Amino acid sequence: MKFDIPMNRTDLIVLIILFVIFILGVRILVSFFQKEAPIKDTPTIDASYQGPCRVVLHIDGMMCGMCETHVKEAIRKGIPEAFHITARHTKGTAGFRLKEGINEKDLREKLAASLSDLGYRIAYVDITDSRR
Repeated sequence: MKFDIPMNRTDLIVLIILFVIFILGVRILVSFFQKEAPIKDTPTIDASYQGPCRVVLHIDGMMCGMCETHVKEAIRKGIPEAFHITARHTKGTAGFRLKEGINEKDLREKLAASLSDLGYRIAYVDITDSRR
């Protein structure tokens, strides 16, 4: 069976645009049905730890650059002493530095309300000494 359908450049461009929109739609739809990453148990820094530290949050739900902005604003709101705040939706991480240490439990409590209101969830937290 042979089809003889005439096609010009405009038709081809429209088909390519529709194909890209279709692929993006499928990707977004699939992301809604993905299972959430399990919460990883990480060691908590002792409350007596007072040195500078680097905190990396692994966050579920970041999908775009605007999500990065929302997460950074939530960190600024929850942890006002945080600086060098970064977020990367491609890796699902956000990070910041603190001049003094913080207990992971306190950190989670401070950020949980502001992030969960926006629809994000902290999967796990890495706190490391920033002097290393």
